[in-house]
Amino acid sequence: MFRVSLVRTIGAVCVGLLSMGAAFTVPVAGDSSVSLITVNELHRAQRERSEAQDAWRVMHPNYEKPDVVEGGEAHEASEWGGPPSTALQTNLLYLLTGFVNHSVALTNTNTVVMWTVPAWQDETGLTNNGIFRRLTNTADIGTGNWSYGIAQEGDIVGTWIWEDLQVGYSPLKWTTLDMDVASGYYGSDQQERDASEYNSYPYTDDCSEVWAAFETEWDNDAWTLESFSPGSAYSVWVSSCTATNNERFSAKRGAAAIFTSSSRSKYFPTNLSYSADVYWLPKHVSTSPFIDIDSNGMVDDKYWLYTNLVSLTTNRIYLAANTNRWSQNPVELMGWDCGESIDPETNVYIRVRDGRFILKWDFSNSD
Repeated sequence: MFRVSLVRTIGAVCVGLLSMGAAFTVPVAGDSSVSLITVNELHRAQRERSEAQDAWRVMHPNYEKPDVVEGGEAHEASEWGGPPSTALQTNLLYLLTGFVNHSVALTNTNTVVMWTVPAWQDETGLTNNGIFRRLTNTADIGTGNWSYGIAQEGDIVGTWIWEDLQVGYSPLKWTTLDMDVASGYYGSDQQERDASEYNSYPYTDDCSEVWAAFETEWDNDAWTLESFSPGSAYSVWVSSCTATNNERFSAKRGAAAIFTSSSRSKYFPTNLSYSADVYWLPKHVSTSPFIDIDSNGMVDDKYWLYTNLVSLTTNRIYLAANTNRWSQNPVELMGWDCGESIDPETNVYIRVRDGRFILKWDFSNSD
């Protein structure tokens, strides 16, 4: 399990920053030593991406191409075409839909967009209906007179096969996991800070007396262990009332641990390093308006980048509740005091119960 103490980078923009491996080796026609390097790089690209895309590993745990020790395999079309259990081309088409389309900014949406074949084709330039270039006639070498599709026995083998695979694997960089939130039982790393008018101060129409009581209660209140189901990684509730003989201010904050599911950890590769962008999905509750009380740049029902974790090699991420706490007085942040005109009764309540981890893998090769 990975626990971290972090400094929040509120509102940081990391969209489009990709983990970068070494560039693929440029194929050279007729050079068997380069062919061997190229084949092994592509085998490694397939293995690493299969390991990162754990759903594929669960379905096909024995399908990982080993390195080869001789260059001969590089010259056989059967290496590149054929059934899904043996073909890098076909495997690539299976794998790609399990990777995040990094060209779509998450902060503009409430959905993580995965690669589709058409979007991936636009990204790679492999836009022909058959996708992969083929040649079946030696007279067509160098003419650009391509056939397209999965390579077949009897095809002419050339550098274009490797080039298309290198281009095809390169955009497969990020995967995603749900963000789980501590919930449901006492001691599950959920915390609350509560300054509620029902606890201590009197019902009165003397606003200054109420305000002083509220401020004292908030200043003296500490974060305490609580239990909620479901839990919220972040929550803030603030309320005011100016009714006669019932003046009052109230505020609560909540925080809970966030983590990746333990059920995923056994399929999680620890031989690959990665970074993780942690996105929260803030929402208003019930009839409350959405107000970004802490001025974080949050927008209702849109992903918000909470933090970035770097250089990870563990099979689980865990951020404790005390890393998710904001402590400012929410009533003050709303600008409410006895000199302000506020509605007779106002409630604002926003929280985060959903989010995503975007895992950015440090694959060996990627152009």
